[in-house]
Amino acid sequence: MLHNAVVTWNMTEIEGVVARLRADGHELPDEVLSLTTPLLRKHINPFGRYHFDLGRLGG
Repeated sequence: MLHNAVVTWNMTEIEGVVARLRADGHELPDEVLSLTTPLLRKHINPFGRYHFDLGRLGG
């Protein structure tokens, strides 16, 4: 069920980005968009675990 919610959210976000880019005059052929997928989930943190690279942050 969580997977379905993520896919729905991603599709909604992708649709909005595509609409804004096309409204700004960018050419986004449907053939190129067919190569994208709403199945990405790296941006979801279902377990609430965080990792901070303190070396990168200068700490």
